[in-house]
Amino acid sequence: MSAANKQQPVPIAERVQIFLTREGGIYLIVWLFVTSGALLRNINMLVLMAAIMIAPLLIGWRLNLAMLRKLRANRRVQKIAFAQEPFDVNWELHNDRAKLATWQLVIHDQGRRIFDDELKSRHQVVQLLFRLIRPQETRYQSYRANISQRGEYRFGPAKLTTRFPFGLMKATLEVETQDIVYVAPKLGALSASWDRRLLSYAAGDNSIKRKRALVDDEFFALRTWRSGDSIKQIHWRSTAKFGVPMVKQFDTRTDKDVVLILDLYEELTTHLAESGQDQSAIELLLSFGATLFSRLENHVSGLITVAICGSDNCVHSDQNYSNIAFEVFRDLALAREGRHPLTVNTVLDIGRRASEGTPIYVFSTRPFTDALLEQLEPEELIRYRSLQNMVRWIEYSSDEFQEMFNLVPPDHRELNAVGKLST
Repeated sequence: MSAANKQQPVPIAERVQIFLTREGGIYLIVWLFVTSGALLRNINMLVLMAAIMIAPLLIGWRLNLAMLRKLRANRRVQKIAFAQEPFDVNWELHNDRAKLATWQLVIHDQGRRIFDDELKSRHQVVQLLFRLIRPQETRYQSYRANISQRGEYRFGPAKLTTRFPFGLMKATLEVETQDIVYVAPKLGALSASWDRRLLSYAAGDNSIKRKRALVDDEFFALRTWRSGDSIKQIHWRSTAKFGVPMVKQFDTRTDKDVVLILDLYEELTTHLAESGQDQSAIELLLSFGATLFSRLENHVSGLITVAICGSDNCVHSDQNYSNIAFEVFRDLALAREGRHPLTVNTVLDIGRRASEGTPIYVFSTRPFTDALLEQLEPEELIRYRSLQNMVRWIEYSSDEFQEMFNLVPPDHRELNAVGKLST
């Protein structure tokens, strides 16, 4: 969430700009024509008409200036979004004046993708109308943004404009607050086979079972009473409802560690960065990583480790999903392919910290070959051989990967957007 602008206030004459509208320009030409005729011909009625016609310009100028005084504007937008997933951008306006209301106020908000070369950045403008903001009143308005490509986006600066009351002049006030939104890759759908694998890979002798209190057992279901069940587990309300003894069934929690590594390898023969085309393999892996990581919050209670190996190596590890969620989605939004990613070195580094028996999943744009091990020192090679049974190297074009992940998510309900920002 963004905070209100904390900058020191400057004189109103330096902040608010007044312009003549097209209608105001035509009105001014007519007034000049009438005034010229009145002065040249010395016609009293034309002099009176010219004096009356100047009043709307003066009143409009004064009211336009007053409409934007003592206004506080604040944009609120989430820090993480997903490509092709609509999200709300909320505006809050407060009128600090004691008597004068603000009429017909329009917010011109803009958003653009941040590139290394700012000249390539294109922006889209969205307009929001506040018809009336009474004295000491706060009004809210929002629009829905739908961004098609992952990356880093900047919202702002915005402009407040009003043409009240006559439309002859337009007052403009710039709001300098800017907010950064990281748009993570598009979410897809995991197959049922991956869900079963995620729930069962830690079962067995190699599962990590840490000591927990009885309170950490999770309520699973209700079932009928069986011989040998404890009387303490009887659920008396359900027993009275169904007429037969019902007991509460608990499932003892087992901590599961998960390791996910994305190998964003770029072939030397590709020139996608120069051509500006999407890299289907890279984007597919990043979408899979974002989809899988978003599911870990409710499925995994152990150590979560996510590594992205591309132009830069990013490793995040924590037992609390929320502690690393922002950093992981941010790095997925900004990730770039690399020609020499240190994926094998990352596997070794994570293998030293991962608990015994934890499978290390590596999803890559290339198949695994012995050439990847040539960069290792003899000691590191021995260490990797000891971890090799736990490393699952899955290429994006393999049948296994195609079976477990579908980039097209289930249909979303139709959304009626107030505004739409797309790239």
